[in-house]
Amino acid sequence: MIFFSQTVVDTFRKQNPDLRYGQEFHQFMQLDKIENPADKEFCDRLYEADGEKAIAMIRERIDHAQ
Repeated sequence: MIFFSQTVVDTFRKQNPDLRYGQEFHQFMQLDKIENPADKEFCDRLYEADGEKAIAMIRERIDHAQ
């Protein structure tokens, strides 16, 4: 299962008003390179998500130890 480093998530700032929150985070994290089918499915859903839904999805996958 894919997890995101807390420190990397903390560096992300939504900047492009033309992109959905999940879409911009997806690009920031270069999640298009994910090959594991289960992780890819999650990343595809994140790409489509916006606002609070995207934020919640990201929070569910934060590794607080990093």
